Amino acid sequence: MKKTIILVFIIIFCTCPGFADEKIYKWTGDDGVLHFSDQPPEDEVEQYDTIKVAKDKSLPDTAINNESEETLRPGYNQMVENAKQEMSQYEQEERVLEIAKAKEEKEKTEAERLAKIEAKQKILRDKIDNIKKRPFDNKQWTPGFKNAQINLMQKQIDELEKLK
Repeated sequence: MKKTIILVFIIIFCTCPGFADEKIYKWTGDDGVLHFSDQPPEDEVEQYDTIKVAKDKSLPDTAINNESEETLRPGYNQMVENAKQEMSQYEQEERVLEIAKAKEEKEKTEAERLAKIEAKQKILRDKIDNIKKRPFDNKQWTPGFKNAQINLMQKQIDELEKLK
């Protein structure tokens, strides 16, 4: 949104120099938005920049002047250049924030994945402990069957360990 507002002001000031007064006021609002105007800011704005726009009053706005635009409006051109630099800096800061947010999200996802693996391993270890405590009987829980069940669960724990 900030980019759009700044870009609109730059386009307006570049395409409509006839609407500009001899002074252009620049300030940053409480919400961090950069403002440009030919009117001084409201009383609550304590700090603002004033840029004088040199304009040849003897020629109409549509006349072609032999002097370059840079010599006629150095303050204005500097203001536009500063706005471009601020926009570039803002975009770089946005990219840094996006990268940091993506990294944080990735770390969070990885931590959740590891927590799930740990939980599954704990469940399997608890099952192994329960099987070891279970007494033998003649029909199903023979020593060979218990060892086979324990080995199967231990393999599952080992497979989960490889995923870490």
